[in-house]
Amino acid sequence: RQMVKLGELLVHKGLATEAAVIEALAEQKKKGGRLGEILVAKKIATEEALAQMIAEQMSLPYAATIDDREVPDDLIRQLPINFAKQHLVLPHRRVDDSVEVYAGDPLRVSALDDLSLLLGAPLMLTIAPPARIIDAINKVYDRGTAHAEAAMEELKNEDLSSVESDIEQIVDIIDAEDEAPIIRLVNSLLSQSVKEHASDIHFEPFESNLSVRFRIDGVLYDKIKPPKKL
Repeated sequence: RQMVKLGELLVHKGLATEAAVIEALAEQKKKGGRLGEILVAKKIATEEALAQMIAEQMSLPYAATIDDREVPDDLIRQLPINFAKQHLVLPHRRVDDSVEVYAGDPLRVSALDDLSLLLGAPLMLTIAPPARIIDAINKVYDRGTAHAEAAMEELKNEDLSSVESDIEQIVDIIDAEDEAPIIRLVNSLLSQSVKEHASDIHFEPFESNLSVRFRIDGVLYDKIKPPKKL
């Protein structure tokens, strides 16, 4: 029933002729599939027109454009890119206890339920053309890759001894307000161990200090000896 209503809506808005919709319905009856996809494939309606009609049909907001800069990184980290592309979804922003999501197909109920679980919040759908969603997904995830590459480049240039020196200035980890030196130390150790092809990292507490050693080709090598309080 919904598919017929969509066709009627397109005709009513002057976005498709009645004959073209009847032809698409006949093809759908014969081969199956979604009416909207058939209309777009046969160039009877554009993706944009179809998305607008779906939004109107389901009383949902419609977005003709998507600004990928508005998408927070924390939402993207919770959503695998393959899932986003496969199901045509892109989180937009948090609104109170919900997440506003661009959706190319609001009838993919199971996928939207899964997305709600991934984001840990109920969804507020905004309909957008699929091609716009895919383009925004590519830009958003490219941005995330650039951030990660910049962070890794920074680690490559990090001097482990200078990080160790910063660490020694901390009086007590529990009282420390800034965790950055600790984070830098762990990140630097991991980065250095990869560069040196270490198979293991050993953290060995002794009476007065902590010894950190890498196992490389079966041999343990001393790397740093930060204070035991670490």
